[in-house]
Amino acid sequence: PASPRHSKYQENQERAELRPGPERTAIRHLLLVRLSLLGLLIPCLGRTLPHPAADMALKASCEVMIVRHAERLDEVPGHTWYKEQRDRWFDPPITEEGFAHAEAVAEEMLKEMGSSRNFEVIHCSPLLRAVQTAEVLSERFNCPIQIVPGLCECAAAVKEQGLGVQDGTLCLHRSGLALQTIEELKSICTRATFTEEHPTAINCFEDAVAMLCEQACADQKSVCVVSHREGIRDLSMRQGLSTPYCCVATFLYGQTFSNEATLQFVGCRDLVKFQKRGPYGDRV
Repeated sequence: PASPRHSKYQENQERAELRPGPERTAIRHLLLVRLSLLGLLIPCLGRTLPHPAADMALKASCEVMIVRHAERLDEVPGHTWYKEQRDRWFDPPITEEGFAHAEAVAEEMLKEMGSSRNFEVIHCSPLLRAVQTAEVLSERFNCPIQIVPGLCECAAAVKEQGLGVQDGTLCLHRSGLALQTIEELKSICTRATFTEEHPTAINCFEDAVAMLCEQACADQKSVCVVSHREGIRDLSMRQGLSTPYCCVATFLYGQTFSNEATLQFVGCRDLVKFQKRGPYGDRV
């Protein structure tokens, strides 16, 4: 018999298949964008939420930081990752330069936060590039990583194929290609500490973020997430937003006295510029 966790993923997959097609989704997004420009609505976390007015009273609020992963190996010009790792084509590691960049960004974040860090765990996409970036933050911030499966759903390859479970292991739904298990990630990211994988079976990025925000708000904590550029753009509703490697996007999540949830995009910052590569892999 299927495990409860597997059943939940199956249910989520069935719900995903019932979602409106791309034409209806595009029309809905266009309408929501127009309304948000009028200051009436902000689409967020899988729901249509009221835009928080400047004087709106909140009974609880928390800061949400979403960090994009560092430079991925397969985006280095001339690299042959796709040919060498056919079963892992969607899950490349970060580069040595990416590690150094993540270190510099973590240092800047520490300078800004000082002793006011208000999160106790780094929530992370299970894709390797995100976990390796979170490894640096985990070591510098002295807090553990928690893998949250739904935080990778926004990545282009995962969104195209869907997120599922096969024999108890996370995988791409269509191809069945497996993601790294938490034990494999621990063996690769030895500088980090890990807590138990989040027990939720949510496999939608927006819903996963909503759940983390609700928990943090109740505990009067902030949220720190390491994920992907598509997630930042989806939540901010700015598809043309510049989201360089290791950028830090900030949102303010709040709950009104009528129990309405809001998420306001504050901004996206490039704390440490990453020198781009030329067509032959050299720095430019």
